[in-house]
Amino acid sequence: MENKKIVTLVSANLTSYLVISERRLKASFGF
Repeated sequence: MENKKIVTLVSANLTSYLVISERRLKASFGF
């Protein structure tokens, strides 16, 4: 069960990281 918690946390962090970097890219390229 502990592994499931860790996987959920990691995927949530990855998702938010991807969203943030996508926004940064769009902002720097002016999309």
